[in-house]
Amino acid sequence: MMKRTLFPAVLVAIILLAGCSSRYRSQIDDITPPPSWPFFRGDLSATGAAANATFPGKLDVVWEFKSGDKAAGPLTIYYDHLVYPGAKNRIKFYQLDDGFLTGRIKPKGQTQSGFVARKNLAFFATGPKANLLRCVDIGQNKKTWTRRVVDVLAGILVIDRVVIVGATSGYLLALDPYNGDEIWNFVAESRFSAPPTFANGVLYQPGDDGILYALNVEDGVEKYRVRLDGPLINSAAVADKVYICDMYGNVYALDPQDGSELWRQELSGPIWTSPALSEEMVFVGHSGGEIVALDATSGDVVWSYETVDVVRASPLVVGNYLIVATLTGKVYSLDTFDGSVVDEKDLKQAISVAPVTDGGRVYVATDKGMITCFGAPALSSTDDN
Repeated sequence: MMKRTLFPAVLVAIILLAGCSSRYRSQIDDITPPPSWPFFRGDLSATGAAANATFPGKLDVVWEFKSGDKAAGPLTIYYDHLVYPGAKNRIKFYQLDDGFLTGRIKPKGQTQSGFVARKNLAFFATGPKANLLRCVDIGQNKKTWTRRVVDVLAGILVIDRVVIVGATSGYLLALDPYNGDEIWNFVAESRFSAPPTFANGVLYQPGDDGILYALNVEDGVEKYRVRLDGPLINSAAVADKVYICDMYGNVYALDPQDGSELWRQELSGPIWTSPALSEEMVFVGHSGGEIVALDATSGDVVWSYETVDVVRASPLVVGNYLIVATLTGKVYSLDTFDGSVVDEKDLKQAISVAPVTDGGRVYVATDKGMITCFGAPALSSTDDN
């Protein structure tokens, strides 16, 4: 395990809102590559996958950090930092390499939405009692605008010049990212338990009454809707098809053009998770403790693995490996090809927030606030000689 140092070689100071002690200026346009996990399921289409990954498959612990704070929203990665929205009204930034805490934002409430940034503009929304969506210019260290959003969903999308945010009461807002002005709004017949996903100009919004709404992102006009058998409590994943699961245990593949059903597969337990995608398979975990790999074309079961535990956190594809976390704190690394166990670790604390990755390492947070980084340790200068 990598040892900590009191101070990193280069300290990146993230702004502290409502009590700032230092300024953080960065030429974001000059930073490459772009963030590896900017949204709640990695990319706008919520595939839950990092395809071009170097993760070795073994769950070697690189570093651990006790945040003392349960995650209030999804984890994301902002350039070289893991962003951790805590239940104690802080957004914390940890260096990916060594877990060093470099800064925090004080959002005046729990950040249910998670933290999303596009270049130097960051967006995050707090729940009760604040109920505010905030835009912050990190480069200039200032709040740009705020907008009231009640009961925000756990996931914000930034699509070109549009910010999409939803609420559990069943509405979506499309806002101008630079001033917060409303571009359009959509009010559904359903309540929402999960945020939308996006692909090819279309937003896919699940409803808890089993309706999946497909909306044009430019104007919010409903393109079509499809009613499925059970409540939809997690997000769709989109590739050449729209993949979504209902709470009754059904996995669906839908035609993105009109929502027609291409196949369905019934699993043996309620599904609380979003699917994760590879080029050929769809991976789903359910509350009965089973992980199932389905053929993306036919829906046939390719393999399954029994964790004998409740799977609440959505699975993660990292190259050739599937990362699964359970409510007893077990973390599994499975071979995506045949479901064989590559490695497993017991963190002994429940895990209900989906793990994230930068492609080389995997970051897992327990419900008690322990953050663990798995992967190959960085080479030191002595290792290179």
